[in-house]
Amino acid sequence: MYKIAVLGDRDSIYGFAALGLDTYPVESKDEAAKILKKIADGMGIRNVKKSVERAVGSDILFNNDK
Repeated sequence: MYKIAVLGDRDSIYGFAALGLDTYPVESKDEAAKILKKIADGMGIRNVKKSVERAVGSDILFNNDK
């Protein structure tokens, strides 16, 4: 399943939340960059964890911590 994130000023992204999308209101380009990096890193870690669990049969990376 794909996840979609919407970053922008609060008024512009308000409607996307009603569609079930993840919204992240930001005030500046720097804040947007930080949030985008955080989202991308979290998705990458989860995907690696899921792939390892499928291959090995258990969580050997995080021991169910994340």
